[in-house]
Amino acid sequence: MDYGDLLEKLKRYKRIIIGGIQRSGTTYCASIVAKDLNYQHIDEQRYRTHDKEKFLGFLQMQGIVIQNVCHTHIWDLINTKDTIAVWIERDNQDIEKSEDKIGWHPREFNTEKKKYLERFGEDVEQWSRNAPMKKHYWNNVQKHNMSIDYIEVPYSILKSSTGYIEKEKRLNFSAKQIS
Repeated sequence: MDYGDLLEKLKRYKRIIIGGIQRSGTTYCASIVAKDLNYQHIDEQRYRTHDKEKFLGFLQMQGIVIQNVCHTHIWDLINTKDTIAVWIERDNQDIEKSEDKIGWHPREFNTEKKKYLERFGEDVEQWSRNAPMKKHYWNNVQKHNMSIDYIEVPYSILKSSTGYIEKEKRLNFSAKQIS
């Protein structure tokens, strides 16, 4: 599958949720997919990132691509017709380097971990990094219980999109910078 194939699959849906692990490329992916499909782009900052009710409210709209990494713990509870979830798969080491570069881990990990603890119980305590924790619950629990369609997309697919910038040229990018 390449980026063109991904667009062909996604254009059949009225609502596209782009997520996965923080720092996995969801900001760029949501932005470029929305642009290329001529859908409305909804960045997570529009619903104040952690506001679950606002996020769910946006799912009543149509023709949207919504970036969502802070509520992946509830994706298997979403049951909105004509909706697909896109899980961006990226190497844990690349994610952790990106987290560390912007100081995400010490600032945000406990907030994320708390959501998973409330949803999945005490075994969440074993995790010390975000990527392995979220991937564990996605792969072992959630994707097997999805009510909406989903697709797992390797980050590398984005390299064939129109606005992709090579890693070497992104060294001084800020957290939300995509161009």
